[in-house]
Amino acid sequence: MFVELALTSSSDAADGTTYLWNLHTGSMLGSFKQNVTPLQSLALVNNSRNLGSIFLSSQAEKGMMHVYNFQKDQVFLKFPLPDKIVCLATSNRGTYCAGGTESGRIHIWEIATGTLHRTFDAHYKKITVLRFSADDTVMFSGSEDASVHVWMLNALLDDGQTESPAPHYSWTDHTLPITDIQCGVGRFHGSRVVTSSMDHTCKLWDLSTGSLLTTFLFPTKITALALDPSERYFLAASGTPASTSSTANEADYLIYQALLYKAKHTQQGYTTMEAVDGDSGLEQIGLGGAKRHGAGGDLVFRGHHHPIQRIALNFDGSALVSGDNKGHLMVWDVASRQMVREIKQHKGKNHFFNILDVVTA
Repeated sequence: MFVELALTSSSDAADGTTYLWNLHTGSMLGSFKQNVTPLQSLALVNNSRNLGSIFLSSQAEKGMMHVYNFQKDQVFLKFPLPDKIVCLATSNRGTYCAGGTESGRIHIWEIATGTLHRTFDAHYKKITVLRFSADDTVMFSGSEDASVHVWMLNALLDDGQTESPAPHYSWTDHTLPITDIQCGVGRFHGSRVVTSSMDHTCKLWDLSTGSLLTTFLFPTKITALALDPSERYFLAASGTPASTSSTANEADYLIYQALLYKAKHTQQGYTTMEAVDGDSGLEQIGLGGAKRHGAGGDLVFRGHHHPIQRIALNFDGSALVSGDNKGHLMVWDVASRQMVREIKQHKGKNHFFNILDVVTA
């Protein structure tokens, strides 16, 4: 039987629990105690079948890592860290773990042995997000210094390298802190990367060349991203209100759907689809209004009334999960952009969630 699960955790010390949910029924399947995680600081470790077997969590108030497995609700393993880790990522094959610090330093461990392979200064300010490419050849780091660095993983793991590593690319087109990074599917030479920032923009990059393809301009600060598995669109969550709801008199924090392909009408009367990227163009998203189908055909998900912290899509892009800083967790149908379920188990900020694809007998 195929089951999709959502793993959610909070940064609020009053909560301190991570929950495992059935994505489609909303039923809670398990909970894990003593876990207070900052934003971007919980990461799944995949096994050889590409299924989450354990997860790692750096703790919010101390330099400590907690390890959990899915058969036990208590901490499976604890170990101290050289610095307090403020963001965390694991490679897709479950081989390596990277942690970023407030000072801009990155640590890289081998998960199976616990060996610390490399510690280096990557940014001038706090690391806000770490990601690995789909083929694990590249690691991305984003920071409050408004830059995104692209690192070749084999160079970072080279024990013979004595000098401080240099990034393969440095993307400095953003002007305010980086909030999220999403890498598309495929190998290094065929991938596209989306970055988001507090400067109201998301940028689409060609990983093979490092060039900027398109800039997407939004009416609000963007705090989180989710990339469609087929790369037809990406979703961008707002951290500032777009409007005031006339029904509830509350601010609306929207999730924008930005299309990566658009219709083009030819002189011969045909309609074709073409990618929006190329020539470093500018695409305006949501600037025609905050309605679901506003001026300019804006596509938005409306339902949150507090800043959105994290969003994630399931394996086929049909369902979206979103969480805000008041602990409201919502499940959406992507095709209709309608909320189908709301979960209010968390008492504090919903700072992490991820989608697990689990096959059970």
